[in-house]
Amino acid sequence: MSSPGRKLKELMRAQREAFEEMQSEAGGQLAAVDRWQVIQQAVVLASAAMGTLTPQPTPDEAADAMGLLFARSMAALQGALRPSD
Repeated sequence: MSSPGRKLKELMRAQREAFEEMQSEAGGQLAAVDRWQVIQQAVVLASAAMGTLTPQPTPDEAADAMGLLFARSMAALQGALRPSD
C-alpha cells in the first residue's frame, strides 16, 4: 500500500500533466491569471462532485476519488476551452 505522501505526489504530477496538456492544446495562449482560474474552477467542480459520493472508507480511497474527480474536471474544462473544429 502506498503512503499518503506518495499519493499526493502522484496527484500533483497528474494535475501538472493535465494542465500542461490543456495549455499545449490551447497553443500556450493561457495567461497566468487564466491558469489559476482554470485550476480554481476544476477544484470547485471536483469538490462539488466529491460531495455527491458516498463516504470513502479510508483516506487513501478518498484521495484517489478526489484525484480522479479533479482529473475529470480538468479534462472537462480542457474540452470547454478547446476551439471546436
